[in-house]
Amino acid sequence: AHPAATKAQLREAVISIAKSVWNKYFAPVFGSKDEPILAIYSHMIDYPLYLPAYPIGHLAEFQIEEHMRGKKLGTEMERILRQGRLTPDIWMQGAVGHKLSVAPMLKATREALKTVTR
Repeated sequence: AHPAATKAQLREAVISIAKSVWNKYFAPVFGSKDEPILAIYSHMIDYPLYLPAYPIGHLAEFQIEEHMRGKKLGTEMERILRQGRLTPDIWMQGAVGHKLSVAPMLKATREALKTVTR
């Protein structure tokens, strides 16, 4: 951490980290090194809690999708959305009957792996 960094120092650090991450994870796949493209996404600087919200949203979406399977979409959506603004756990309990959890996604992953490994 360097809270007193200048704009130039911040830019240099972000680009350096982006290239390092690119080289480790993406260069072997795409065949090009030192790409700065991962540094372009300014949300990680301006809104530090913005990006961590994505995985939480994916978990909620998956639980809701699993819950909706075989039910009438309109009826369920109206019931779920009538709850209003609540904390995620309380909202999910009202929506699908369980707290926000990675368990349904892990269960589906295990089932999918059974199909793939046959």
